[in-house]
This record gives sequence, C-alpha cells and structure tokens, in this order.
Amino acid sequence: MDFFTAIILGAIQGLTEWLPVSSSGHLALAQHYFGWAAPVAFDVMLHFGTLLAVIAYFWRDIKGLFYYRAKGLQYLFLIVAALIPTAVIGLSFKSVFESMYSQPLLIAVALVITGVFLIVAERFSQPSQEPDVGSAFLVGLAQGVAVAPGISRSGAT
Repeated sequence: MDFFTAIILGAIQGLTEWLPVSSSGHLALAQHYFGWAAPVAFDVMLHFGTLLAVIAYFWRDIKGLFYYRAKGLQYLFLIVAALIPTAVIGLSFKSVFESMYSQPLLIAVALVITGVFLIVAERFSQPSQEPDVGSAFLVGLAQGVAVAPGISRSGAT
C-alpha cells in the first residue's frame, strides 16, 4: 500500500469513526471501489488509533472508575454483561461477517439498515436512565450485530 492510499483510508477512518455510521463499512467500500488492498494489520492500526483517542478523551472517567471502587465494580459488571452477547454473536457469525467485507452490496444494505435504525431510534428515544444488566445485555447484542461491516457500533447503541 502506498502513502497516498494510507492517508485516504486514515482520513475515512478519522472522519467516520465519530459519526453514527460504520467506519469499517466505509473503509471496505473505499478499498473495493478504488481497488486498494489494505492488510488486516493496517485496519487494526486504524482502529487502534481510535482506541487511543477514546482513552485520552475519557481518561478522567476511566480513572474515576478506579477511584470510586463501588461504582467502578458496578460498571465492570455491566461491561462483562455487555461483552458476553457481543462475543457470542461475533464468534458465532465470524465467517459471515468476514465474508461481507468482499460484498459491497451487503455492506450498502447494512449502511441503509443503520440509517433506518437511527431514524427509528430518534423518533422513539426515551430519556437516559441508569444502566442495568438488562440494558447492558441489549447493548452487547447491538454491538455483536455491529461487528458486521456497514452496521455502526455507535449507531447501534
């Protein structure tokens, strides 16, 4: 991969990761339509950069979880409750999700599904409430489905 391609893909990742659209789906479509082949390690590094930005942005909150131990343990429990369905879905449908990366029509359909979901969520949204195990589990289900390219992780939750 040349420098220009890396810059363009990095820009796509940087612009789409913070929006309720699928950065993975947009990256896969760009790679398909421009004939670019990015190694898996490159895609991982793009998401690693996002992880570092999230940690930097939420550092005070993360630190607070360790300072306020009772609240931190509660959130840790909720994170585990969310990870279980995510892991089950991700591992069970791994080959399906991986095959979608080479099928731009499926990615486009998934992007439309994300858009419809966002419209429905906007119309029927309720005020935020304190998270519980049930809502953590539902978030985990949504995150598991969002492993598919075209389904937004932030838009699904």
